[in-house]
Amino acid sequence: MNQEWGRNQYAGEWPNPKAAWTIATVLLAVASVAAICAYRYTYLLTPLQKFYLTTYMRSGLRAGIGFKSGRYALLNVVDRRGSRLALNEEVVPVTTATGEVTFSITDEAVRMGDQWLVFQQGQYDNAKLHAFLGHWIYRDQSFTDFVRPALWRGRDRKAAREPFKCTVGTAAEHQELQP
Repeated sequence: MNQEWGRNQYAGEWPNPKAAWTIATVLLAVASVAAICAYRYTYLLTPLQKFYLTTYMRSGLRAGIGFKSGRYALLNVVDRRGSRLALNEEVVPVTTATGEVTFSITDEAVRMGDQWLVFQQGQYDNAKLHAFLGHWIYRDQSFTDFVRPALWRGRDRKAAREPFKCTVGTAAEHQELQP
């Protein structure tokens, strides 16, 4: 029976080689998730989906924890029957002379009878707003669906390290392993 007394040779050392590899792997996985989410946000979401992303997440979170309603600013289109929430096909982003990005109504929407756009702030039911945005703006894609590819890739970064995992030891320890 061989019992080793005393401190491990890495005790008190920071960063411990094993912990350093683990921390580096976790940071790489988190960076991968963030980069993939940023790419998906930039290239896959429509301008209106980008505009409503915080509203969509906030209304879902607030409904989930039990808040009945919340105050939101929504982009509405006005037509001859009144106003309603604008849809992706009805708006395009435009840059004003001051450099501010806003929305304009599309030519197709004007031909269909839409007249102008207006931002309206009001009190809305969180669950109903979240369901509406999820169906009409995000095409039934949940926030989890948006993040899932990034999470899978981030997990793959961690798993990709496993075959190359090795323990750091002294030359004498490595000699003991040699046949």
